[in-house]
Amino acid sequence: MRTLEALARSLKGKGAPRLWLFTDPVRLPDPLAAAQNLPRGAGVVARGMAPAPLAALA
Repeated sequence: MRTLEALARSLKGKGAPRLWLFTDPVRLPDPLAAAQNLPRGAGVVARGMAPAPLAALA
């Protein structure tokens, strides 16, 4: 598993995404469908999610 620091280094110079999807278990309990419809290069912030859905988002 990569550390947050290693992930940050791998993104260096690529710029931050311009579009973000913020999730939480109450408003968007299954964010996979929404994430699949995002354009390439968008980011997802998954708050309060169980590990299994997070692996699918990765």
